[in-house]
Amino acid sequence: MMKFPTTAASLTLTQCINLIVQKYTSSGDVISVTSEKNGYDFPSVRMDYSENSLIEFLLDYCDATPKFYIFDEMNIEQTLEQLVFYRNYFNPRSRYLFIGTNFSTDQVEIVAFRNIYNAIFIDEISSEILTYFPFKEKKLRKIDNSLQVVGKCRSDNASLENFFPQKMIVDFKKSEIFIVFNNAFIYTECNTCSHNKSGIEIEIFQLLTKHLHIKTNFIPVEKVLKKQFTGTFDIEIGALLMYPHSTCEQSVGYLTENMGFFVPATQRYSKWRLILSVFSIESWCAFILSLVILALIWAFIYLTLQKTNGEGLFLSTKNFIIVFFEGRNKRCRICFWSQECLYFSVIFLSFAMYSFFNTRLTFLLYGIVFGKGIESPKDIAANELLIGSPTPTLESFLRRIPGLETYPEKFYYPCSDLEPCLNFLRHEKNLALFYPVRLIRNLPTEFHISEEGIILMRQLKETYLTLHTVAYFQKGHPLFHLFNKHLRYLIESGIVAKIVEEYNSPLLEESELELTQKLNYQHMLAPLCLLIVGSCSSLIIFLLEVKTRIV
Repeated sequence: MMKFPTTAASLTLTQCINLIVQKYTSSGDVISVTSEKNGYDFPSVRMDYSENSLIEFLLDYCDATPKFYIFDEMNIEQTLEQLVFYRNYFNPRSRYLFIGTNFSTDQVEIVAFRNIYNAIFIDEISSEILTYFPFKEKKLRKIDNSLQVVGKCRSDNASLENFFPQKMIVDFKKSEIFIVFNNAFIYTECNTCSHNKSGIEIEIFQLLTKHLHIKTNFIPVEKVLKKQFTGTFDIEIGALLMYPHSTCEQSVGYLTENMGFFVPATQRYSKWRLILSVFSIESWCAFILSLVILALIWAFIYLTLQKTNGEGLFLSTKNFIIVFFEGRNKRCRICFWSQECLYFSVIFLSFAMYSFFNTRLTFLLYGIVFGKGIESPKDIAANELLIGSPTPTLESFLRRIPGLETYPEKFYYPCSDLEPCLNFLRHEKNLALFYPVRLIRNLPTEFHISEEGIILMRQLKETYLTLHTVAYFQKGHPLFHLFNKHLRYLIESGIVAKIVEEYNSPLLEESELELTQKLNYQHMLAPLCLLIVGSCSSLIIFLLEVKTRIV
């Protein structure tokens, strides 16, 4: 413990701070201050957030966060925001000392919002030492931000005791927390599972909070992004989390996921080969049958026109255009409205098929064939491919994989949103996309996966391609250690493993990667219905016209 000189007389403000720091720090602790000329007797680091000062701080204290923060500026909100910005050096569990005058409850609320509970406030005029007790009602959402006098700067060392009293309550029963989750099939949503299971991670935390007698509200991350949920959340679970994880605290790893990646080759499937391969047998049968029906209707109309002295003008190459544009021809003795109806049905069918191919098949024309010879992360580095990862956490995880430790940062491609990365893959073909295996198996079906891709996925199931799934708490959250303790118990007792086994999903088994789902008749239902309805209506109108002999 550091030793500072004391006097028997009444202490000045600086001497009082020296004694407080002496009481609550040890030798080697990093102490952060905001004042340039403070006259303190202890070594400290001034965090003025300028570039030179920050670089000096990083060089000297890169492996340690301050144990004691001293703020002698009244703008507490701005100072804390600057501190949180350098999130690796912000530790809300450290001790904080604020120096000023006339502290308000709003300032205390700002401190409590950052989960800073070990804080004292010294009034420069009265020399009173104040603090607050946030959990008087034992409710997480009901913070008491009123200040209480706990001492005064004097020479009596006994008065310096208990300035940082134990403020964390052990019993949070009947408290209410908000857990934000990102939908990930079978982990945070599982509507297709038996017994309407809610997802592995949600089930784990439902069990955990029920044991702690805490009310839990699960909030989809979409509501946060759309600002439909404006409150503060406590925990974040699920894959591909949205916030930078350096602002949070990670729980123990309660799930383990196999990581995999896929790399497309430069080649593409030919247009017609891909179209022929993606249609199922039933869709081909339905399409051919509809064409046969259309051909029979045309043949029937053609033969009927011949019998009614229409001279077969309906299918005449020479007069077809004249009839189509002028509606009637001098050589045509009979002109039926059913002809125009049939023309328009064919035109609308063409537009429908064009729309269908644009919405359903355009992306299928760029089938991905997985690259051969890319069988490990070392091969990715050797070929200087771009690397795509969905979150900063996964990116930092990839940098620890053998073969990628020294891979230049310029080769990392941001993939926070999966769709742009898949579009990039479709055209550029030089991106290795890393994802948990369960998500790769559930990729959108518009990307045709070849047999080479299945083989490649088998080769990449190695031990170092493993990612621990964790829950993220806001830094300094009072429930962090309590949840960690009970979560570790659920893991060690085998309860988590039992929950995972109960799902029995093929996504958790060693199943092969499925090929693209073939298109069936339901995908073609709209254009086929238009074709059949247009043809049948033409035939009905034609029969009525022939029967009534409309000339």
